[in-house]
Amino acid sequence: MLALYLSSCATQKSKDEVDINFELLETECLANANYEESEKYYAILVKQIPQEAQYWFRFVNIYASTKRVDAAVFYYREVLVRDPEFNKAWHNMGLVQLR
Repeated sequence: MLALYLSSCATQKSKDEVDINFELLETECLANANYEESEKYYAILVKQIPQEAQYWFRFVNIYASTKRVDAAVFYYREVLVRDPEFNKAWHNMGLVQLR
């Protein structure tokens, strides 16, 4: 059953464009700690909508959760470039750097 939900996180529209079901991505992929699947779709989102700090934040949290510290710090900075007032990004970046 889980495989069915995860396969529903996104459907292929064309070679470069993916239609992402945000609700399933958040409730099934991230909630079930399917970081590999979530990372794949958030990477697409930040490429398609690069100005959206919230997508970058969710994307980078996957790096932090999987203990890829250098990449997490780098991408938290990407969040802050888009929204310098994003307090959770400042907080999480500090925590990652302390680890």
